Amino acid sequence: MIKKNMINLKTLRNRKVYGELESRKGNLEVKSMILSPNALNKISKTFEMGILSRENQDFFIESIIIDSKDQKLFEEGQSPLVKIENGWALTSDSRRNPLIFKGKFNGFVTVDDMLAVCEIVLGAMEFNLENIDKEFFENDIEYKNVPVIIYSTGNYMVNLLED
Repeated sequence: MIKKNMINLKTLRNRKVYGELESRKGNLEVKSMILSPNALNKISKTFEMGILSRENQDFFIESIIIDSKDQKLFEEGQSPLVKIENGWALTSDSRRNPLIFKGKFNGFVTVDDMLAVCEIVLGAMEFNLENIDKEFFENDIEYKNVPVIIYSTGNYMVNLLED
């Protein structure tokens, strides 16, 4: 279900959000996620229309930073390689099977010429980490130019957070 909303997400400050990704195998903290201009436009259109159309389902995330301890969970199912006795191999039934995450994010938007905090919930997101740039820091990993597909399952909503 997509809750139609009139909050102008195009005013999202620096196109940046932070929050949490939830999956059936566990949750992980998103320390920072910067949406591409195209991603922000597509997500905004989805909430304006109250329906997810095919043209708005896929986009790129410019940058997503997570804690390095969550790398295994975030990358689970991304590779079609399977573990064998002496290493890794492709098999006839190998395929990518990434986790689907529910995203719950907070970001700053402009409402009536004032800065406000909004919560953005994206019900079902799949990240494709096969051909992306990855940078390692002391305790974090940054994934760059990550393709994302959002699916029509789950709840989608945007709300202003009150005191």
